[in-house]
Amino acid sequence: YIENSKVQPVLNYSEYYNDEFNKFSGDINKAYLDYEYDNIALKIGRDYFLPGKYLYDRLLFSSNGHPYDQLVFTFIKNKVSISSFYLQLNSFEEANVIYNRHLNGHRININLNNGYLALNEICIYGGENQNIHFPLLNPFNNIYIYQMNNKFNLNSILSLEYFFENDKHSFFMEFVLDDFQIDKKEPADLEPTEFAFLIDF
Repeated sequence: YIENSKVQPVLNYSEYYNDEFNKFSGDINKAYLDYEYDNIALKIGRDYFLPGKYLYDRLLFSSNGHPYDQLVFTFIKNKVSISSFYLQLNSFEEANVIYNRHLNGHRININLNNGYLALNEICIYGGENQNIHFPLLNPFNNIYIYQMNNKFNLNSILSLEYFFENDKHSFFMEFVLDDFQIDKKEPADLEPTEFAFLIDF
């Protein structure tokens, strides 16, 4: 749908949707193709990205986030699903140079009788006229190994989700691990590990 509302952004370089005509401005929040057949699901286009069943308070994928241009491929077998996804993040311009940003990720989800358990591996990368790294769409391609072999900078994040619900109660747990330093060669490698933990019930 088209939303004809204009909101002043906090950062100037995010004004990509603020063109106006006769005091009206608009953007497209949802425009995608969704295809499912047997054990395969494919989604391409713009939509909100909300994996899993628990869609309230989240650390990694917020229900209050913006829609993304995305490509999501999922293989489903019984109660297990393996997904690979790409989200196009917003680009910005400084000194007439365009900096593109991208997000690639993999997800394995196990549906339980009363909830699910999921593990996510994502990476964020970008730079001057940076293009997407298509090998990262391979769900079996380890992000850290690919980064080291191709020698480019990215920020990798791991997360674990667990959700349980019944007629009376619900429980959600999410753990996010960011900036885990493996190398100890440079001063930047000595930065402390960053993590977050969320419990909601």
